[in-house]
Amino acid sequence: ATEEQDFTAGMSAILLDVPLRPVTFFDGYSDLMSKMFMSSGKPMNVVKGNLLLVDHQQAVPLQSGLQAVITLQVGLGLDISADVNMNMWEQEFNTSIKSRYVNRYQFHL
Repeated sequence: ATEEQDFTAGMSAILLDVPLRPVTFFDGYSDLMSKMFMSSGKPMNVVKGNLLLVDHQQAVPLQSGLQAVITLQVGLGLDISADVNMNMWEQEFNTSIKSRYVNRYQFHL
């Protein structure tokens, strides 16, 4: 392996047993240096989105002859971001991964 190929960092994620596309932070020494000098200081989004996990509707006949309609929806909001901090003087690299999620349950009768 050459010196150029040794400087690579990235990550991949698996969500609900589905592999997501890998994210590359930098690939090669020149890309590392350009990211270091042009860094915005903001974390890189790996996964950001909403998932509808359950969407169920069922009609239940009541003893009075009427029907009750039950609706259930479950959603998940997900935000996973990663940050790479580089200190060239001490030759130190730190990575941090931040994950945030929100569950939403909606039930109507």
